[in-house]
Amino acid sequence: MTINQEPTNGSTYFSKAVPDIILTKSGTETSVLLELKKGTEVILTEKYMFDANNSIRIREVGSIFEKYLTPRYLIPWDDERSENLMGTFSAKITQGAEEHTTTFGVIKCDAEISVDALSWCSKNFLTRSFREKRTAKGRTEYLSFLQFQSYGAIDIHCKLFILQNNTIVESEIVARTLTSRPDNIWTFTASINDLLSQWGLPLETRVFQYHIWLTGTNFQSSVYAFLLDESNPRNSIQFSFINCIGVRETFTATGKIENKKSAEYNQANIASHYRKITQNFVSEKTINTGFLSDAEMDWLDDLVCSNDVAIVDTNEQITLVGIEKVESTENKLQSFNFTFRPSNNNHLQFRNSNDTIFEKNFSPQFE
Repeated sequence: MTINQEPTNGSTYFSKAVPDIILTKSGTETSVLLELKKGTEVILTEKYMFDANNSIRIREVGSIFEKYLTPRYLIPWDDERSENLMGTFSAKITQGAEEHTTTFGVIKCDAEISVDALSWCSKNFLTRSFREKRTAKGRTEYLSFLQFQSYGAIDIHCKLFILQNNTIVESEIVARTLTSRPDNIWTFTASINDLLSQWGLPLETRVFQYHIWLTGTNFQSSVYAFLLDESNPRNSIQFSFINCIGVRETFTATGKIENKKSAEYNQANIASHYRKITQNFVSEKTINTGFLSDAEMDWLDDLVCSNDVAIVDTNEQITLVGIEKVESTENKLQSFNFTFRPSNNNHLQFRNSNDTIFEKNFSPQFE
């Protein structure tokens, strides 16, 4: 048996970028046994047969590891610490008396990012667009980073660029310090309103941009820039969502909003009569994202693929039900219309078939 490709021992990968395992036959062997572990826990044991080309290709191994990387949020919003978004895995290949084991790290990521995960996470904040973001006063912003215990205490630095007497003045502080902890992921608020409050400055202060970066023991992250937009869009809805790496982010749509209300119901044949068994008055909204740059498209990609989306102002969970691209032929800018509705928890009603209307939330009456 010859191993042509496998995850490199000691490396760390994003889950979608874990290499396939490729084996070729070198003798009379007919099969191999694969054992996958997370730490010391066996998560898969499977036998593979060599094909007609005398090879075995075990594809998408990372999709197996993803199932064991479900985040545990240890602290509620606005300051979260997440565990179990990264783990140590091993793959043992056995053929007769021959055994080969490789051990590697995996970080959960639903997007196809092929760079070295450990070196990327050690320098960048955990967002697809990892250099800058447009924002505005009053908006909620989050940043997340992978904190290794070797970093020691982490200082969160912030620099404001303020207009004073027609001159741009730079002001820098350590916004906060996080104590040393075992390897985990921190999510913290990075909103301009919170930072102005820490500086003791009024909300009316004109800030053009602000930069955030981290320092620790033998560690300094890249700088993340927030660019403040002073325009006042007529429509604006801010969404929070869990991004492809499993941490919270926000996206603000600033285009036209359309409202639509309708009644939806299902019927069933009960005692030879068709009756409504569910009914729901649905309020749908369609909003335009506003024109987006290519870099900003990554946020939209994460938003529409997320299974945890909410409106920031109301903390109301929503479900996305459609998306449509809108192009401008004159300036080649692009935007999207997407439709969403509140996430409801409807329950079938069979006990009392004369009642037909369901509430949005669970009622013990129908247990």
